[in-house]
Amino acid sequence: MPGYVFQAARVLVGLSQQGLCDQAGVSKKPINDFENMLSTPRASTVTKLVSVLTKHGVRFVEGNGVTGVVAVLTRARTEEVSRSPQRRGPGRHAAVQRSD
Repeated sequence: MPGYVFQAARVLVGLSQQGLCDQAGVSKKPINDFENMLSTPRASTVTKLVSVLTKHGVRFVEGNGVTGVVAVLTRARTEEVSRSPQRRGPGRHAAVQRSD
């Protein structure tokens, strides 16, 4: 799996590199180097990281020479990780009223 696909998965579920490291129990350098395509982490590290991402709703998809990522999120989780002002829930920086 390319590092940029891994990074996309992490960002989709709203995890920082440090947050992912903390939850997986690994150091930040292997993640940073992997996402910047400088190195490939050990298989054991990748397994830990994928496990955390999977718990957050990430699904990796491979086929026909293509690798991608899908994030399955609840509505509450989508609002929590969204950068869109229309999706920000209570306590976010922007105040938005909904009429639905």
